[in-house]
Amino acid sequence: MHFNRLALVIALLLSITDICFAQNNDIEGVVLDHSGRPISEATVSVYNCTDTLQRLETIVTSKSGRFVIKPTEKFSNCLNISLSHLGYKSLTLQKIEQGRVNYFILEDIVKVLDEVVIVSERPMVKVEGGVLVYSNHSLQKIGRSVASAYDMLSKLPGVSIEKGMVSLIGMPSTTLVINGRKTLMSYDQIVTKLKAISPEMIERIDIRYDPAPELGSMHSSINIVLKKAPRGKHFQTDLNIGGDFSRRTTTYGNLTVNTNLKSLSVQAHYSYANENYFTNQSIWGKSEKVIDFSELSENNTKGNFHKGYLSFIYPISSDGKQQLGFVYNINHSASEGNIVGNTSLADGRKNIKSQIENNTKASNHIVDLSYTSPRLTMSLQGMSYHTERISQPTITERLVPQLLNQQVYRSGLTIDYNQPVKSIKGLRIIAGEYFRTSIVNNEIQQKITSHEVKSKDIEFYNKTYLGADYTVTKWLTVKGNLIYDLHIDRWIHGKEENRKVSRLYPTASLTFRLPKRNVLMLSYSSELRDPDYWQLTSGLSYISELTRVQGNPSLVPSQMNSLRLAWINKGKYITQFFLQDTKNHITQQLYIDPKEQTATYHSINMEMNRQWGLMTIIPLNVSNNFDLRLTGTVFYLMHRGQLQNIAFDRTKLTGRVAININYSPIKNISCYLDGYYVTPMIQGIYDVSSLHSLDIGVRWFIRKNLSLSLDVQDLLRGKNSTTRANIGNQNYKFTLDNDTRILKLALQWTLGDMFKKNKVDIKKDRIGI
Repeated sequence: MHFNRLALVIALLLSITDICFAQNNDIEGVVLDHSGRPISEATVSVYNCTDTLQRLETIVTSKSGRFVIKPTEKFSNCLNISLSHLGYKSLTLQKIEQGRVNYFILEDIVKVLDEVVIVSERPMVKVEGGVLVYSNHSLQKIGRSVASAYDMLSKLPGVSIEKGMVSLIGMPSTTLVINGRKTLMSYDQIVTKLKAISPEMIERIDIRYDPAPELGSMHSSINIVLKKAPRGKHFQTDLNIGGDFSRRTTTYGNLTVNTNLKSLSVQAHYSYANENYFTNQSIWGKSEKVIDFSELSENNTKGNFHKGYLSFIYPISSDGKQQLGFVYNINHSASEGNIVGNTSLADGRKNIKSQIENNTKASNHIVDLSYTSPRLTMSLQGMSYHTERISQPTITERLVPQLLNQQVYRSGLTIDYNQPVKSIKGLRIIAGEYFRTSIVNNEIQQKITSHEVKSKDIEFYNKTYLGADYTVTKWLTVKGNLIYDLHIDRWIHGKEENRKVSRLYPTASLTFRLPKRNVLMLSYSSELRDPDYWQLTSGLSYISELTRVQGNPSLVPSQMNSLRLAWINKGKYITQFFLQDTKNHITQQLYIDPKEQTATYHSINMEMNRQWGLMTIIPLNVSNNFDLRLTGTVFYLMHRGQLQNIAFDRTKLTGRVAININYSPIKNISCYLDGYYVTPMIQGIYDVSSLHSLDIGVRWFIRKNLSLSLDVQDLLRGKNSTTRANIGNQNYKFTLDNDTRILKLALQWTLGDMFKKNKVDIKKDRIGI
């Protein structure tokens, strides 16, 4: 009774103030809690009394708990509103009157029994229809220590980023998707876009270990789902500037603008990087303990990279579920490379010094027109790509200057359809079609001999799939897809070659929901993967005097099969067993010709590439401001094949252990430590030394919208491995020294609050964080 009286007194005082400022045509209200305190950022949805299904407008309350509804032509004389706020019971369809201030009291959802707060633990990950969902709640702590969506991926359990490639551990391939959309954008362009997305813009991240043809994935996928831009006038700008410091300095900056123009959502992004890299590589080979050759080379590369995109989204339905979209992506770069080598050969031959200078210009344009609705998605994409590369090596025994011109044109059409079957509860039919055509023009001209080599590759690719998603009971979900691929390739290089490949293969998955928050997932996928244009070309390109790359027109598609069993206990402990088997696995192997004393990278079909594995993830929530996660993986590798005249059949047991720590010593400081160690492993005829990495970082929130971050990547310089071969007539060692230890300094500034999370002053123990 005391609280209710206090609430009425405060409401009376507020009403006197509000009436003084009220306008005749506006409809006003105030939202309070049970003690009479105003509730800010509460969501107010407005409906006509005659149609309670169609929401007319959504607004939020001010700091004083006040909201104002400005009537429009679509409003009737009778209006209802619904109120909601995290931590309070919602009010639905409350009548609101014009001409006076309306007051509403939201009840707290906390139940108190003998002064004990009932706490429910929130799981780190939820399983929805076979998908591992990391919601905004799970990503909050991660988001405080990183500056972009791309950086956030490396923090997720079972996700690895090596040499810029994001993958799920134990999977043959992982597809990156934004908002569930297939795209013609290259992997680098997708990464560029993820680096421009701030953590606050992410609604959730979905991880799938089962095939998802609707996402363009045959094995596994990571889908980053962004928050929907609120309606009305909103604006947000993110500015990031920084630099990477190692033996060379790389500076970068990017600007992202999000805004609404009435119903039109607009996003624009521009990024610039002045990259500057230095690499040392060495290779030596011997026979009978005598060094036959050795080569040392230094690669200096620097360039300017400009990337940007412009996106428009327009809703064509009142609920915003049907949308038209337009996206334009552009990448432009200009780089200069200088490779200086010193080759020493046996038999008293004189050392050979070589120098290769590469001037490369590249531009890439993509246009994407799309229509999306809850059941149907259509996307029409087109891309033109042009690059010029000029090689001017010093004249040596093998190297001659040559000019390479290249043009690539691609276009694609994607149609995805999903429809619930009303007669069978829980059944959803999924179907889709994907067309892609590409034309590659390639011209190589030797500048001294005037010798020209021209080639053209015309490709048509079609993928059709039909699948079903059936929730049999609350504890069992079944998924299955039947996929048909058609690939037609016409290759013209002096003579014409035609290839046509068609195949039909299935994918399937089961999800069991067991008692006590246990989930068991079983998935199977298969895929035939074609070699790309560069692997099939018969052309020869030189890395240095000794080292070169040779294509293989005889390559055949690889056939992959993957089986995975995952157990998720209490929404946080994850254990997975996986088996991956690939026949005719396409790989690149280095072969030293003992007669010519040349090192050539050959693309080959490995007869068998198989691995068994077991992975477990153990998160430890030490305190509210300290999280620790341990990940352990064991692999058993089996490789069998033939390189030139060498047959190999090799096995190896290897493992990987990783640790991830997030710590916030004070409110505006967030730190992290990430590290891993990988035992020695095999890759075909190679023996690869162990790898390790240790990354540390700190992010300081100077103000709510301004932060400064400092990161040190590969502190111990353990990512540079050594590759050896000691099989048949191959006895060599290859080392690569990259700039892996990097100091990163970045400043992030955000103007506006378009995607910012509403701040709610709620005790953490009440909601189980």
